Amino acid sequence: MNSLINKPTDNEVTLAATVQEEVGLRGARTTADLVYPNLAIVIDTTVAGDTPEDHNIIRLGGGVTISVIDSMTILNRGLLNYLEGICRTNNIHYQLGCFLDGGTDAGNIHKSREGIPSIILSIPMRYMHTHRGVVHKFDIQETLRLVEYIVRDLTVEKYRKILSENYNYRE
Repeated sequence: MNSLINKPTDNEVTLAATVQEEVGLRGARTTADLVYPNLAIVIDTTVAGDTPEDHNIIRLGGGVTISVIDSMTILNRGLLNYLEGICRTNNIHYQLGCFLDGGTDAGNIHKSREGIPSIILSIPMRYMHTHRGVVHKFDIQETLRLVEYIVRDLTVEKYRKILSENYNYRE
């Protein structure tokens, strides 16, 4: 995140660390109402399934996880195309996640006001919600690289086009 702070961008960026996600996404809702962003990039952790007898395909060391759907949020198709395009073009390793058993702060953010488009980027983690979770440094780095590319690349025109129904990254 230091690279976002130390290098100017044309976009206004607000970083927020929220609280009480596990008990009702309370901090996210308050933050969304106060900041009123055009786009929310939610960074969280997700369950890594690269252990015996686990059928989840998300693995440590596989890169940032782009959440396509969870129990509360569905990613806009244009945003998905945009994120995959950025990852492919810039050699950012990524995984696509579908998690119907849980949610993130985006669950409340995307319902704030008249709706705030939201991206969920997750870092795979083993032993989540225990006293000693395990993540891979590479996944953190790839997550931060993707966030930086989004912040530096996104213009108002491109953002409007992305939210249109048939956005293709190559346009």
